[in-house]
Amino acid sequence: MDNVFYLNGTKALIFRKEKDKYITFNPNKLEFYSINLIGSEILFLISKGLNIIKNNLNKLGFNIK
Repeated sequence: MDNVFYLNGTKALIFRKEKDKYITFNPNKLEFYSINLIGSEILFLISKGLNIIKNNLNKLGFNIK
């Protein structure tokens, strides 16, 4: 996985690796968020457009388009 990846949706989010976690910024609340490695891997796969991951997350109630 890259040290930086992007997730384009309603807002474009940038995820940057910092030691053992990834950091992203919420432009609506003007806050930074820390995401663990597993969460960032799921978001990385979604950013690469893997429909299987999206479909499975939607079945769990996440409503990802």
